[in-house]
Amino acid sequence: MANRIYLDNAATTWPKPESVYTAVVDAMREIGVSVGRGAFEDSLAATRQLKLARAVVAKYVKAADANSIVFTNSGTDSLSTAILGLL
Repeated sequence: MANRIYLDNAATTWPKPESVYTAVVDAMREIGVSVGRGAFEDSLAATRQLKLARAVVAKYVKAADANSIVFTNSGTDSLSTAILGLL
């Protein structure tokens, strides 16, 4: 794998930084639930993580409100959401 030339960074990044792999595995093992799917402790922890991620991104892009940050599945999904929002 070390000799692979990867040309599809428009769709996804490879290889990802080790911190990304660690964060995904930690979330799957430690939280393991969907955001907003209940009022139990794990669901609330997932919601806190999402709010923290929105706040970090909002600060990075200088957004006025972290709640205006929306995470989507892909670049295509993002563009479709933005275009439909403008129509």
